[in-house]
Amino acid sequence: LYLVSQDASCVERLMRELNTQGWYQVSGWMLEQLRAVFGCGCCDDAGAAEVIGRVWREHKYLCDPHTAVAWAVAEKLRDYAVVALPGCEILGPAECALSRVEGNFRWHVLVKAAPQSELGAILGDALKRLQMPAQVSLAIDVDPYDLL
Repeated sequence: LYLVSQDASCVERLMRELNTQGWYQVSGWMLEQLRAVFGCGCCDDAGAAEVIGRVWREHKYLCDPHTAVAWAVAEKLRDYAVVALPGCEILGPAECALSRVEGNFRWHVLVKAAPQSELGAILGDALKRLQMPAQVSLAIDVDPYDLL
């Protein structure tokens, strides 16, 4: 909330409403700003339960329901990307080795493709359609020397 409003008193008021009445409602402007910054995805209870069980069986990691939903959404995005980028391998997202620089969080997504692929054109087209929030910067490094 503070990310988009930059108003601590507004966030305090909304949190007070949440505490007293169990819910709060943001203004139309704030909702528009939140939608510009955040994306969303979902899965139902059965999907979350399936992910929790599968993650436990495959990784011996017991994830909570929120993490299970995030995992399911990430898998859906990866499945979509595999169709959009045939012959490519998508690794990540993963935190950079230097994950926070000057107050900014940094993440890597690696897209591996054969040298003769049209990866540059495909990514260029995807980036034209991608609406990045003003607070997010994106850099593409073809054949990166290192991943710091």
